[in-house]
Amino acid sequence: MYEEMLSADIFTRPRQPWQAHINIKHLLTDETLEPEQINKLGKEIAGKLRRCSLFTDEEIIANFEHVDDEDEFKSILDDMYSECDRARIWVK
Repeated sequence: MYEEMLSADIFTRPRQPWQAHINIKHLLTDETLEPEQINKLGKEIAGKLRRCSLFTDEEIIANFEHVDDEDEFKSILDDMYSECDRARIWVK
């Protein structure tokens, strides 16, 4: 029984603690936004990402700066969350 537990990949090295944070959750709502509002929100998030030295994915930043479609915005947001997790940036 213990051999199975030890052979399982449950005893891996713990992940590194969060190295930085980006405060954007207060900007996100469940409301349907017009293209101009989505673009403004994308630019605001891009500005916050640029100020975080640990966030280095320029493509995501550029995508936020030019987005005006809700589905595209959600896709970029998903990419941002993945990149932030990889870089150990807490999104709050």
